[in-house]
Amino acid sequence: MSSLAEIVEAKVGLDTGAVDHLQAIVGDWQILADLSFADLLLFCRDDLTDQLLVVAQMRPYTAQTVYHDDLVGREFTPDERPRVDRAFREGRIIRRPSPDASTGIPVREEAIPIVHQDEVIAVVARQANLSTVRSPSALELNYLEIADVLS
Repeated sequence: MSSLAEIVEAKVGLDTGAVDHLQAIVGDWQILADLSFADLLLFCRDDLTDQLLVVAQMRPYTAQTVYHDDLVGREFTPDERPRVDRAFREGRIIRRPSPDASTGIPVREEAIPIVHQDEVIAVVARQANLSTVRSPSALELNYLEIADVLS
């Protein structure tokens, strides 16, 4: 499997500072996945095709994963990932108003822009599998609140 830096260097025109910024985020993002009870996908734009390229992926230890397959290196069209595309364009967190159940699994999705030197260089898609959701405890609600602050 290629590293984040290798994938970004091959397909995305980011400078070394931007790549270092992404590496720092990915280096510590297991805690965000666990507090969010959600999978995290890091998207960059492919320079040549303008597609949305998955450059890193993290699964939560605290919840069921949405993605059993490794998506690193996979490209999506902006139409396939409309919230990710909007987060790139608008530079703000985009939340899906209701869970998406199109794959048979209800998924809550948020797209969180990553800004470096006043430019959106990537977007983290935070996707929680809601198929086994029950009423959350006070501790779980605190975890979710902390995850929102970290995001």
